[in-house]
Amino acid sequence: MDKDGLKHLGQRIVELKSELESYSLPPKVLNKLNELELILKQETDKTLEGFGISAQVSLYPLHVTSLSPIINKALGIFDHLGLEVYPGAMSTIISGDYEMVWAALRNAFTTVAMQGEMVMAVTVSNACPLPSNLDTI
Repeated sequence: MDKDGLKHLGQRIVELKSELESYSLPPKVLNKLNELELILKQETDKTLEGFGISAQVSLYPLHVTSLSPIINKALGIFDHLGLEVYPGAMSTIISGDYEMVWAALRNAFTTVAMQGEMVMAVTVSNACPLPSNLDTI
């Protein structure tokens, strides 16, 4: 079951508990519902834990005389957050944990956008091999 399905099931358990409050259910039944709710929450949280993705990122700072300082700042953010970083001439591939990649993209965009107008083009994949795994294909 995917994360949305687990969330829906957890919400349904909460609704069911609310509906059943007016009945005098044995504490054992309520305890089991509480346990089930907790298990579903833990499983939902784990669904994307450790899930690797990669992204191809291109930064286009606008109205600047030198692109390198701004692009290097974004690369530093990716590196600082522990992602695998593969810079190229026109784009960079980053890879790592799902949450870290999204956090790094948000952080990099926010940081460099504060220095002026820019465009960030991103392609994200959970299907393409991570660069560190290319030699195993």
